Amino acid sequence: MLCPGSLMNLVMGELPLTICFTFIIIISGLSQPDYFKFALSAMPATPSIVSANLGKTVSKADLIEAYGGDDFAVPQCESSKYLNQILNCVSIDTNTGAPQKLVKCPDVVVKEGDCGEEIQIATFNNNLKSVD
Repeated sequence: MLCPGSLMNLVMGELPLTICFTFIIIISGLSQPDYFKFALSAMPATPSIVSANLGKTVSKADLIEAYGGDDFAVPQCESSKYLNQILNCVSIDTNTGAPQKLVKCPDVVVKEGDCGEEIQIATFNNNLKSVD
């Protein structure tokens, strides 16, 4: 997977994402908490299609549209049908290295999407018991 932001993609080439984040934090001059605060602020809020459909199935097209449209959101699934995560790509300020805004993901990231056309948004049992 490539680093987020076209500058990092060109400079870094293909590296594990954790290395990219470490490198971006170092060159940005931001502390790790500040960098992630900026990165998270650039991410879209979870759209209502997710919370309104817990335990239900949604179309991949509707889910992608809710996150900004084709190439702005790349769903990844467990067993091709259970939503695991949504990949988003963010531009990087060339002067500071700070994350800026959502951008279309490059093909190498889009290819990471592995969901079928119908996606199950699973719920988790919150009746967990502590182990003593």
